[in-house]
Amino acid sequence: MLSDSIQRLKRHYGYFMGTILIATVGSSVINRILNMFSPANDQLNTFITSVNETMTPDQLVQFSQDFFKAQYTGVGGLIALITMILSVFLRIMQRRSYFQKLNFPEMRIADSAFFHTSPVKIITLPIKSFFANVLGWIAGFLLLFVSGLIFFQLSQYGNTASLVFVLIFMLLALALSVFLVPISYLIAYDVEGKYNFWATFTKSLTVAKNNFGRIAKSLIVILLIFIVFFILIGLLGFVMMDGVGAIVTVGLLGLLTIIGLIFWVGPLVEVYMAQTLNHIFNREY
Repeated sequence: MLSDSIQRLKRHYGYFMGTILIATVGSSVINRILNMFSPANDQLNTFITSVNETMTPDQLVQFSQDFFKAQYTGVGGLIALITMILSVFLRIMQRRSYFQKLNFPEMRIADSAFFHTSPVKIITLPIKSFFANVLGWIAGFLLLFVSGLIFFQLSQYGNTASLVFVLIFMLLALALSVFLVPISYLIAYDVEGKYNFWATFTKSLTVAKNNFGRIAKSLIVILLIFIVFFILIGLLGFVMMDGVGAIVTVGLLGLLTIIGLIFWVGPLVEVYMAQTLNHIFNREY
């Protein structure tokens, strides 16, 4: 599956990068334009002009409270909500465009979901995504909370008990990810609107249960891709260190890391996961 994903990415690189560019630039432009009208900007400008060495901690706390209120309540809260809805919609369209290309190789960006989706979906899809994912977020929060309490207790029994718990936690996190990942992809795949938010959640659980091993394998492969990538970056830095110096090496490695993640590793793992779930959804949808 990974080798096939690499071949598909190479063959249709322009299409996949184009969808990523549309979603990323679109979200950035939307965020920049809408934030121009946010009351939080006035709070931030006031803080920048008045900040000095004599500012007390109480004044910093007060500013933080005022900035939070301006950003997430009233007009600022409405702007933040609209920004989030539009960004989530673009993300869903990005994944839907992946599925279109995987199922219809002749698909062009001009014919993709970005330009052929009802405007009503701009509101309904993000809302469905939120309610379908909220139960997963609650489960994840509970897992982290309970894990933190258990880790605190086991840490008193030495390093071995803590290590065992960390391994168990990693397995639980992997299992939780297997059940949560299909949710957002199913929303993108469901062009016909066959499932509401509750049906999306339950169908995703069924898909994850029936294909647990396959989805878990894909997640592990993605993790290994990132690990290998950063190991290679580290080895390259070790080789370059003596030749060009520490500062130049760090700068070059940072640049290479960003370029590698944006233009190859990031798109590869996106296409790989989309292809894995596309095979599953084609059979179980």
